Amino acid sequence: MPAEVNIDPVELRRLYIDEKLSTRQIGKKLGCHCDTVSKHLCKCGIPARSSCVKLHLDENILRRMYIDEKMDAPEIALSLGCSSATVVNYLHEYKIPLRSQNVYNYDRSFFKSFTRESSYSLGCLMSDGCVCDNGGPHYVDLTSVDRDWIELFRSLLKSDHPIVEISQTRGHYGSKPTYKFRIVSRELLNDLYALGMTRVKSQNMKFPDMSLEFVLDFMRGYHDGDGSFFVDMRKRLVSSVVGTKEFLDSWCEKLELLGMEFDSAPIRHGNKSCGMYIKVFTGKKAIEFARLIYSDGKVPMMSRKYEIAKKFM
Repeated sequence: MPAEVNIDPVELRRLYIDEKLSTRQIGKKLGCHCDTVSKHLCKCGIPARSSCVKLHLDENILRRMYIDEKMDAPEIALSLGCSSATVVNYLHEYKIPLRSQNVYNYDRSFFKSFTRESSYSLGCLMSDGCVCDNGGPHYVDLTSVDRDWIELFRSLLKSDHPIVEISQTRGHYGSKPTYKFRIVSRELLNDLYALGMTRVKSQNMKFPDMSLEFVLDFMRGYHDGDGSFFVDMRKRLVSSVVGTKEFLDSWCEKLELLGMEFDSAPIRHGNKSCGMYIKVFTGKKAIEFARLIYSDGKVPMMSRKYEIAKKFM
């Protein structure tokens, strides 16, 4: 049974009161279920916001998104932070004629087996992706501030699903929009589970059971999401990646099998509130790792991270 998640009351108050994030958004950020967040709100004496306040959707904005931009109700809901039912209700209220439901396409055979492309894409999802099968629609999300990376992922799946801008994010790179790509498909979720995707990644994630020939593609996809390349104060290349302890132990074991010498630097505890760890390669080790995952220059990759590593390769 997974260990209970401990949430810092000060951090919880900041996210819920100051940033006005929902319990679902906080749960995704901290790696726990929204019900867990609700319990901690009650435990910390933080008053829950009223769910009875009616969200107002501007008619002009709704007409632009639904009629001009051809977005459907779930996409508009995702962009505006409300439910699909709320969008549909306002479409009726403003007497906007409903279209038949959009039918989007993607390569349904893509995640049926491990290939170089599906292994890379699985890595993307296991880092910055999210799966949902809790009684509502079954869907897969990929979220990032790098729109070109989201577009790359979409192109690999041969999908025509839209990419939606959902918010402005303040982080290491300043204030940037965040983009979300979603496919609603029970079949897709089942295929991903068969390849090793897990629901609560921060607690249950394990390295997928795959042939060694696909490991570097998977690592590159995962590193593009939950890894980083940067240059430290001593002008050395540094690579870091986060995950569960079991996942990172397997990560290091796979690299040794692929010819990378053993690295004695320990796997350090990262975010204690959700059980995540971090593995760091510095200097020659970081360069060796970069040369491994970018050994074939034609492979899919996030260009921003590749450009940093390329200067040292």
